[in-house]
Amino acid sequence: MKRSKFYWIRSDNLELMTVIECVSPSGLSVPPSFVLLSGPIPSLPNLSSKIAAIATSPNGWTDNKIGTAWFIETYIPFANNYKVADMPIVLLLNGHNSHESDAFREAAFQHHIIVIAFPSKCTYKLQPLDIIIFAQVQRH
Repeated sequence: MKRSKFYWIRSDNLELMTVIECVSPSGLSVPPSFVLLSGPIPSLPNLSSKIAAIATSPNGWTDNKIGTAWFIETYIPFANNYKVADMPIVLLLNGHNSHESDAFREAAFQHHIIVIAFPSKCTYKLQPLDIIIFAQVQRH
């Protein structure tokens, strides 16, 4: 590193945001939800794909309230629309604490959804979306 010059090119107006995404083994994908830094929500009139939700938080990260709202308002209706049989739904999640609220667990129980969380800090190597889908995007 001492022999080469390294540059970090970035814009002064970049800000952290979170994208909540969910894909089924059959290839169905829940419309993504975005968590932006607190402030005005941008208008997106020319967007070609449906967005499930746009939320804001003080740091651009998801939290228990946003995670639970996504689960109840976006995931459960989507999953129930595509449910094939009267069997429980299995949802695999990362180990983030935004999925660990009592309201989240109660909604899962009421809608017969079995939630399995990957261990935290291990998601890069364990999560199917990170390994299969997002790794290919990162390589390109």
